[in-house]
Amino acid sequence: MRPVFCAALLVFFEGIVIWSVFPTMTYFLQDLGGEPFWIGILFALMSGPKIVMNPVFGRLSDRIGRRPVLIFIMLGAIGGSVAWALAPSVGWLAVSRGIAGIFAAQAALSQTVVADATRPERRAAAMGVLGAAFGLSMIVGPLLGGWVGHAWGSYAAVGWACAAVQTLSLLVLVVFMPETRVRPERARAQPQMAGMRGVLREPNVVPLLAVTLLMTLAFAELTSTFASLSKDQYQLKVSDTTRLFVLLGIVALVTQGGILRLLLPRFAEKGTALLGLLLLAVGLGWLGILPARGSVWWALGLVAAGSALAMPTLTALLSRCVGADRQGSLQGMHQSVTALGRAVGALAGGFVYAQISRSSPYFSAVGVALVAIVMLWTVRTSGTASDRPESLQK
Repeated sequence: MRPVFCAALLVFFEGIVIWSVFPTMTYFLQDLGGEPFWIGILFALMSGPKIVMNPVFGRLSDRIGRRPVLIFIMLGAIGGSVAWALAPSVGWLAVSRGIAGIFAAQAALSQTVVADATRPERRAAAMGVLGAAFGLSMIVGPLLGGWVGHAWGSYAAVGWACAAVQTLSLLVLVVFMPETRVRPERARAQPQMAGMRGVLREPNVVPLLAVTLLMTLAFAELTSTFASLSKDQYQLKVSDTTRLFVLLGIVALVTQGGILRLLLPRFAEKGTALLGLLLLAVGLGWLGILPARGSVWWALGLVAAGSALAMPTLTALLSRCVGADRQGSLQGMHQSVTALGRAVGALAGGFVYAQISRSSPYFSAVGVALVAIVMLWTVRTSGTASDRPESLQK
């Protein structure tokens, strides 16, 4: 199998696990007798450890290779799912989510594999394949989680289903995934080149990470409050809200699986990312005015298309900032930043929704997106490290 296809499978399987857990965790918590405040703790345990551990796993993969690190974290992820399946109490369930958060580095290392295996001019389209795989998982995952919980009569069974999906990922790694890290001995001989401080000193890394943080924060303000908006403003049923979230996955799949490839030759990575951020801001602003129910579909579609255009192109731009020997460190930091953005965005969105108004999360997210647009506009993207001949995969 080609490395990009293997990486896409890993992202698809990881996404299925994530989206199987999200809609069922609240119900499992209730079955275990947990208080509502625990749900925030459980989500924090899934995201918080990524901020620290993703850069650690990324740098480790620079030193010893992508494949062995991926195998190790996949074993840990399976352990987290088994712990969910066996959880007899809320405390045990929290431990399972902490384990899942520690070993949630598949996306970061999958992006690193793509950066290893593609030339810079083709990298954004390849990152779009990963995004399309995740978009497809947003459709499959909730259906799988709901079906397993209903068919087995217990949401604990979702843990076994997730472990089975992760075992498929492990099979892909062991049987099909080639090692893409080139010249690992160079990283060991010159460890300072793989250091996180050295990566942050490279031109454009900090501003591009900042843009990624802002974009993720803006999108998280939507995802953390939209279910409440659907219920409070539009009196939608759970099934209706689920269909709207599935729409996000469908639009992301179509955008990253096809439209992105059409736009890149015309606008390049930076122009496509700017277009994506603009669509994101327009969609969020549209939701902020609390439009008629029929318009919500269109506003969400703009948000989904905008984020689907911006994320892979920003990731591709970042990957150009360093050579092959530091892609793991860089992509680990990238995923750390996105985890931080999701956590801060969720907290901020929930707070302003409850304390100010139903519109406030979306208008504040528009402001964040506009700041991201201005920051990205000022970034000069030519002459980056991975464009130099010695850094290219041959």
